[in-house]
Amino acid sequence: MTVLIQKDRIWLQGNCGADDVELLMGGMRLDGSAMVDLSEADHLHAAILQVLLAFRPSITGTPRDSFIRTWLIPVLVAERTSRQQKTS
Repeated sequence: MTVLIQKDRIWLQGNCGADDVELLMGGMRLDGSAMVDLSEADHLHAAILQVLLAFRPSITGTPRDSFIRTWLIPVLVAERTSRQQKTS
């Protein structure tokens, strides 16, 4: 299973494909403050990225995949920070 939901944390593991979107969205809807751990993520389908961009969860973990680490994490973190500053 590539999406694991436990209490206030959601883990994305391995190759997260489009078929994982519904489960991820369900987890995000249950707990909008859930932290998403990407430490075991190898690949994120564009649909998974869109969910993360829409919900803007707190991100934790250092992904194994260099593309996620170098390009996606900064975007997710920057957008979350920007939204927080606008609401302050």
